[in-house]
Amino acid sequence: MNPFPSPAHGSSHTRERYSKNAPSGVDLSIPFPVRISPYREVAREAALSWLQKHEILRSSEAVAEWRSWDVPLMMAVTFPDATEEGLINAAKFHSLAFLIDDQFDPEEQGRDKLLHGVAHEMVAIMFRQHEAPLGLSTPATRAYQDIWREKQYRMSPAWCDRFAANCARWLLAYLRETAFVDQWLTVEDYIPLRRLTVGIHWCLDQSEWTAGFEVPAHVAALPAFQAMRNDTVDAVAFTNDIQSELREKARHEAQNNLVLTLQHRYGCSLPEARQRAAIMTEQAIAGFVRRATELLDICQDMHLSTTELQAVETSIEGCRSWIAGNYYWGEHTGRYRHIGGPAYNDDILA
Repeated sequence: MNPFPSPAHGSSHTRERYSKNAPSGVDLSIPFPVRISPYREVAREAALSWLQKHEILRSSEAVAEWRSWDVPLMMAVTFPDATEEGLINAAKFHSLAFLIDDQFDPEEQGRDKLLHGVAHEMVAIMFRQHEAPLGLSTPATRAYQDIWREKQYRMSPAWCDRFAANCARWLLAYLRETAFVDQWLTVEDYIPLRRLTVGIHWCLDQSEWTAGFEVPAHVAALPAFQAMRNDTVDAVAFTNDIQSELREKARHEAQNNLVLTLQHRYGCSLPEARQRAAIMTEQAIAGFVRRATELLDICQDMHLSTTELQAVETSIEGCRSWIAGNYYWGEHTGRYRHIGGPAYNDDILA
């Protein structure tokens, strides 16, 4: 069986090589085509309206920076099979995630208590009873509560628990990351932490929400499924680190970047560290391809229903879209080109 089913919809692009944001000497080979959702512009306007309504984007500078990132493009190429509602929801959630990420700034002093409070409140939101009041009300927590309520209404409790657990690990990993701002991790310690801070586990869960399917809980619990996802997460995280190297170095976040961690660990030049990171990325992609085939073989022996097997196949396609789409967006976004200035414009945590 082909582990990469044909797309249900979304226009296709032949694979190209892009160089707008790739450092010199890096030539990643991504073996999957990029597909793009037809709902990109609809999602752009809806997400901007929602972010402004919840006071996440208040200043003209914040709006301009958000527009330069082109989060709706990222959603369109990583969720090409999303419904219109699904892509809008993804654009809102991922925009909020990026803006929260930037507020966990390692250089800004005196915010440790605030960061811990907001991160723990957002985790609590996902595990409280419906309609429970906020324990900490800020623009970020109010918006997070709103988007979480939107996510819950059409998915099973098992999916909601999986998504919430992955989001909780991501949010709390930010706090761990800030603790390492003045020290280098070994490569062996860096990779497990990066798998959490990159947030791709919940992104892959969101592939299900956006396209209206759900991986059976007994499949999601399989070691083979989790290993395939880890390979996907590594491929996306390593690609992101290669493309954002200059930005993170300029923002004094070198310890949070694979390329710079490799350079420190091996005492090599930057071009050599970039090549090591590129090799690790392509190894992760090869691992994903191998594990996707293995997972489908296991599922064949589990006697899944047609609907369940199709959900597994579609989830594999979602991984493929994230690997290809994230690279495409990373080479076109202004997020990695604009490396000067403050870490954020509008404070949404206070």
